[in-house]
Amino acid sequence: MLERYIKKLDRQISDNKSRNLVLNDKGSDFLSNDYLGLAVNKHLNQIFKSNLDAHYNSDIQNTTGSRLLGGNLKHHEDFETWVSEIFNSETALLFNSGYTANLGLISCISDRDTIIIYDEYIHASIRDGIRLGFNKAAYSFRHNDLNHLESLLQNLNNEKCIVITETLFSMHGDAPEIDNLLQIIERFKVFLILDHAHSFPITLTIKQIAVFNNNPLVLAQVITFGKAVGSHGAVVLSSKILKTYLVNFSRPFIYTTSPNFEFVEAIKVRLQYIASEKHISYLTALDKNILLFSNLMQIERNSPIQFLKFDANQIDALKKKFKENNILLKAIHTPTVPKNEEGFRIILHAYNTALEINKLTDLLK
Repeated sequence: MLERYIKKLDRQISDNKSRNLVLNDKGSDFLSNDYLGLAVNKHLNQIFKSNLDAHYNSDIQNTTGSRLLGGNLKHHEDFETWVSEIFNSETALLFNSGYTANLGLISCISDRDTIIIYDEYIHASIRDGIRLGFNKAAYSFRHNDLNHLESLLQNLNNEKCIVITETLFSMHGDAPEIDNLLQIIERFKVFLILDHAHSFPITLTIKQIAVFNNNPLVLAQVITFGKAVGSHGAVVLSSKILKTYLVNFSRPFIYTTSPNFEFVEAIKVRLQYIASEKHISYLTALDKNILLFSNLMQIERNSPIQFLKFDANQIDALKKKFKENNILLKAIHTPTVPKNEEGFRIILHAYNTALEINKLTDLLK
């Protein structure tokens, strides 16, 4: 077995696909998903610390098991109730990460009479959920190509169907035409699942997501807190029926130790900040940096996620240049992206300075 692992690792290295864990150096951050800087916001961190002090000076009640075996506590239920209220959803169910939320949702919602149709660039967590599910079949449609999606739906023979897509794609920073997508869903009377991991609260607000909950064909929405919210974990917004179903059949939920108080409080502090719209100044700063980068690179892409393709020699040369200039940025290789689509996924933040962006674009150009 070890020889087999070694051979496979050697192939990974020779194909320039090797992944390694490294500690991040200090430098200009064009790498993290902390778009607004809320993860390192000193004011929010102080509020979080004060809340923890108050909690641990009272009667301590913390989790030591799954929520079905003694780990379901008041702070879980209070948080889920509050989240469902601000997003105008019937209910919300908390998961330990965006990955487990997608895995837990997608793997159990289908049966052998259900067809799943998904965007070809969908996140790995959703792909894994589809693999683990008992669906009749699963088909991908071309990335953000709603005409292709429509042609696949036309071939359905009164079969149950769930369409899955993201509202801001994590690698290329583009998005589907949501209004047109909803019209297609209505016309064919199929269910829709939306993953807002990278769009909330950057391109979609709480109010906009709340509107989707008014549509009975929107089966579920996944809100991830490990990106722009600056924390970790995720919730699935859904009907009461679906929440009860997930509690009974979602294995990543059933068999996982429930989140402790610190976990929930870290999310809540930042989500309250966003709900009160105190993050708007950071959104404005982010938009300014996106415009600066787009103008300097002469591209039209209104997203904090920018992907630029380069060949292998260019990638190696740029890696050295980035290191020399203390720029935190990593290349994206296959299989994360298709072959011949390698390059750099550049994340712009509210806290990036004009000097940093100018230095980065000079190297890229």
